[in-house]
Amino acid sequence: MIELLLKEDKEISAYDIVTTKTVTSELFYVLNKLETDRHTENNDTTVYIYVDHDGYRGSSTFVVNAADDEDSLKQKILDAKATASKINNKYFDLVMPSDIKPEKIVSIETDDLNSIALRCMDMIVEADHFDNVWINSTEIFVTKKMTRFKNSLGVDLEYTKTTLEVELIPTSRNSSGEEFELYLDLVQIDDDFTKVKRAVEDILQNALYRADAIAYDSETMPYTYASITNDMLVTAISSIKNDLNYMNVLQKSNHYKINDEVVPYDLSIKMLPMIDGVSSSCPFDESGIVLKETDIVKGGKVTSYWGSNRFGQYLNEKPKGSFKTFEVSVENDRRIEDPNGSYMELINFSSPQLDPSSGYFGGEVRLALYHDKDGNITPVTGLSLSGNIYEALVNAYYSKEDKIYRNCKAPKKIYFEDIQLH
Repeated sequence: MIELLLKEDKEISAYDIVTTKTVTSELFYVLNKLETDRHTENNDTTVYIYVDHDGYRGSSTFVVNAADDEDSLKQKILDAKATASKINNKYFDLVMPSDIKPEKIVSIETDDLNSIALRCMDMIVEADHFDNVWINSTEIFVTKKMTRFKNSLGVDLEYTKTTLEVELIPTSRNSSGEEFELYLDLVQIDDDFTKVKRAVEDILQNALYRADAIAYDSETMPYTYASITNDMLVTAISSIKNDLNYMNVLQKSNHYKINDEVVPYDLSIKMLPMIDGVSSSCPFDESGIVLKETDIVKGGKVTSYWGSNRFGQYLNEKPKGSFKTFEVSVENDRRIEDPNGSYMELINFSSPQLDPSSGYFGGEVRLALYHDKDGNITPVTGLSLSGNIYEALVNAYYSKEDKIYRNCKAPKKIYFEDIQLH
């Protein structure tokens, strides 16, 4: 009904309609005991309308609810038109239908979402084999989401994706009886439960390290390199990708421009619609652009900007699209197993921070591992990191091993010389 009403309204210049159907299976455990088994099914429709006036293209959004009838929809359209007619955005064209076939998203293939959740929990229980640490609570979400995008110019795209998410809180106790908590949030797009087991074992081991951690002492813990991983690594490397977004370029807040050198070695960042195992993979963006592989950094230099349909047109570029997934690759000469000598492995931050305007990044480190020159490992806490990401990457090294993160594939660790621990 909604599309018919939009087509009939001559005051509406254009429209987008995004429809999603979401089915979930959700399990909630306390101390490995099932407390809640929940199943949900939701249908959501979001409508974007555009009203052209005085050379501008105003826009407004509303949500279609299950309770809406023709009268309520007409009122929502009327309200949205009134709002859009007051918005003075520079004119831009909507996306036209593309000859490019959207890439297929490879994800969990089953309609029995509950079986995936239960098998996942079996693997979590199998991973819970450490002494002096236990899992306080576990939440498992298996989500099948079907998304369809249509606009008034004839674009009609859809895809389906099923993801598995695990959130759990391990608690450890040291010899003095003090208890410490960490947090795991794992999202994957496949049903390889060995990944879940490894992630749970890692967080349980880290919880034990946290319980035994001693205060950082700069005099007794000299280091040449400090490494980052997990959330801080993604935050740091995403700063380069985000810097090259059309919006930042348009607002002149970007640090790098086309042909600028990011690093003096072969670092590449590639925007992709789909990466095996990356849960944020998506074949088209929110404006209906079918996404295709785009290099934004190659050989250490900026090769392209990227971003939404609207802001790409404002920059007089053919819009690349708003990607959710990217891949980072580095030349072999910058890949190492572990640094020679002592180094600090920063594992868990309370709140990773990065200011794109200055390049400052850092935060309080809840858990680190100090590797001395003889290979001994000491858990450490009570320290913080600070540095400039634009400067630190110039002399950085990277682990030989790559890791699949929620939104990218990248080296598992980055080793820095030019950062400070205090």
